[in-house]
Amino acid sequence: MCKFRWDPRKTHLRLATILERPKLIPEDVIYDREHLAASEQILSELPRPESMADSCKQTVKEALHIGNAICSLAAKDDSNIIFIGGTGKSAIARFFLGSTSRYVLHHAECSLWISRKKGWR
Repeated sequence: MCKFRWDPRKTHLRLATILERPKLIPEDVIYDREHLAASEQILSELPRPESMADSCKQTVKEALHIGNAICSLAAKDDSNIIFIGGTGKSAIARFFLGSTSRYVLHHAECSLWISRKKGWR
């Protein structure tokens, strides 16, 4: 995605990691503080084009439903496109579209790019 030569004055990038939280934990309680901190560290170390350094935000949050959280972030930011990656699934599981990807595909109000890692033949 970083290889696209989008105008940094018109392009805003949000890198997000959404962690699923158990349904029985109250909303005001942080479920896994260490995992949130580790995810924030990973996002801060991702390479970004220098031209977009000022227009790039990062978000790490817990949510009951990951797909809904992604769609809500995109709607809040008035996004034009969502890039979504795969999770480390087996070859058979990766053959089918994952439930989060399927949810975002059906509920996002913008374009969606689903990227899967080439790990199997």
